[in-house]
Amino acid sequence: MRFKRSRARSNAGTGLWWSRQLVFVVLLASTFAAIADDGESSFHELEYCAYGESTSATMPFSAIAHVTLRLQAPALSESLLRAIAQSLIRARVWPNSVDRVSVEPYDAEVCGTDLAPAASITADISKEALAAIEPEVVRGDGDSIFARVSELAKLAKSTLTASPSPSHDAVTVRVFYATNRKASGTRDVATAYTADHDSRLSYGAVEVAVEADPRMSTHRGLSIVRFSGATDLSNFSVNALLTPMSLQDWKREVQQRAMQFGTPGVLVFVHGYNVPFANAARRAAQLSYDLGFAGPTVFFAWPSDATPNGYAHDWREAELSGTDVGAALTQIGDMVSQGRAPIYLIAHSLGNRVAMGGLQGLAAQRPDTAHEIKEVVFAAPDVDQELFRIRISSDILDLGPRYTLYASDHDLALLTSEWLQGGKRLGRGGSALYLATGLDSIDATAVTGQLFSLNHSYFGDSSSVLSDLFYLIRYGNGPAQRPHLKRIEGDRGGWALIP
Repeated sequence: MRFKRSRARSNAGTGLWWSRQLVFVVLLASTFAAIADDGESSFHELEYCAYGESTSATMPFSAIAHVTLRLQAPALSESLLRAIAQSLIRARVWPNSVDRVSVEPYDAEVCGTDLAPAASITADISKEALAAIEPEVVRGDGDSIFARVSELAKLAKSTLTASPSPSHDAVTVRVFYATNRKASGTRDVATAYTADHDSRLSYGAVEVAVEADPRMSTHRGLSIVRFSGATDLSNFSVNALLTPMSLQDWKREVQQRAMQFGTPGVLVFVHGYNVPFANAARRAAQLSYDLGFAGPTVFFAWPSDATPNGYAHDWREAELSGTDVGAALTQIGDMVSQGRAPIYLIAHSLGNRVAMGGLQGLAAQRPDTAHEIKEVVFAAPDVDQELFRIRISSDILDLGPRYTLYASDHDLALLTSEWLQGGKRLGRGGSALYLATGLDSIDATAVTGQLFSLNHSYFGDSSSVLSDLFYLIRYGNGPAQRPHLKRIEGDRGGWALIP
């Protein structure tokens, strides 16, 4: 009996042992299944700086947002994750507003904390949905990707909250500079650089505060930079201290910004006659802001005397500074060439002589850099028409960039220059409008006000001119595709800018 009892206990113990083993195996299998499921579907949380833009002919705009994306989804490649993120943001943050979105990993300095609102999107993506999206990503069909993801976006949760700003009526634009002005040894923007020529280039950055424009107020919550008029230059104030930078650090930051958001490239501005360093920074910031340019804006500050009586000094320095702006363009060209990011060059007034000298140098020594320049804009150029025709045009007009000339017959400064020097200026419009193969000549007389106002900075003060620049720089539209231009009738040709 003892033996039997012992055997019975042994059998019972054995059964219990096997039961426990079975439970363990089941639990282990469940654990592995859960792990396998987690491997197939996992949680992704990412922070992006998102840039959206519309190419609408009636109301183009650009927008920036700081977006936190939370996805429950199978394993995703980087390209697939980026494509899904772009489409989700387009559908949930800017529904029916933008037709293109680019994203970059969030960087407060690049995205901006005072301009970009905070948005949050939470979505689930099944294996079946992913299987439908992935072929479209492989094909690179943005519209099909958006159509597929839009169905998921209807089920996604999202919030959009305007980020607090210290004053709610100012944003900051960071612009970069290259200059051949001699440094004074201070960081004060007003006195950091003199009107003397330096054989070495200096580099750095300036922060420019922009007062909120009333025309933007209804869109500020979505951080939309919508072009509906030129922002008054008085709305821009330069921070007291600039930031000098080594060439290496300057190139690194400019390159980083030029390659973000779908490689927007670099906008380069060359100022004109009688312009202090701080005013050059303000005008560069205005162009960046009003054009909603996603990449970095660089202004080249040549040694203007910055006085009305300093014309002779400025003319001489403009003649001497072509080589230096060419060197700066070469540095920019070298940094963007690998990513094929474009360069946009805008020169104003006497700054056109600087830019033309630089382009001639590039044509002779670095034609590869010249080919990196996509658009060249000559705004109100204080350059003799015959000088341009005989000595300059043949060197540069077939380099590769598209060239656009803005001219006006109401430009008092150019009329004064003609009186002083003789010879028609390249910036004269009306019957004096200069025409040449390879140059889109635009007569802005109709939008530049009365004859006896100065009207020399109309390229930045006129809504119509800035609007036309918007379509040229942002979308690469030719004259026939830009809504404010009309072909001039008759044999002369050219284009007229209409209000």
